[in-house]
Parts: sequence; structure tokens; C-alpha cells
Amino acid sequence: VEIKVHNGGTVIPADVLPELFKAYRRGIRGTSPGPHDGLGLGLFIVSQIVAAHDGQVFAESSAESGTTFTIQLPRSASKKAP
Repeated sequence: VEIKVHNGGTVIPADVLPELFKAYRRGIRGTSPGPHDGLGLGLFIVSQIVAAHDGQVFAESSAESGTTFTIQLPRSASKKAP
């Protein structure tokens, strides 16, 4: 199963993409539109939930295509021992 979320906003630089899903990392510092910057945990939490379901998550970003976050999950769950 694949879920894609597309955003046409600010491009995420290529050197930042590998760091996006790590704890306490943020995309582009100082570009948050509001007065509060996040902690950099949102995408980390997403990656942990996806990993717990034996899936993968990644992002692609370019000026031409915008930014797309993709989550890939197996159709059937693996049988893990308790």
C-alpha cells in the first residue's frame, strides 16, 4: 500500500532530505511561517510508526515537482513473536 502527500511549497534541499526523518532534525531552519518552531519530531514519529509496520518512508523535493512524502506499507502484516 502506498500513501503520497504532495506539497508545492518551499523546496527541501537535497543535502537535508537524508536527515528529515531523524529525531530533532528540521527541514529548513528559520522558514517556519509561525512564531513557534517545531522540535523536529513529527517526521521522526512518522518514520517510527511506518517502521513498526514493516514499511518505508521517504521524501523527494524539487523546484519543478514540489515535495512529495511517500509511505510504503506491506499489504499483509508480518508475524512477529511476542
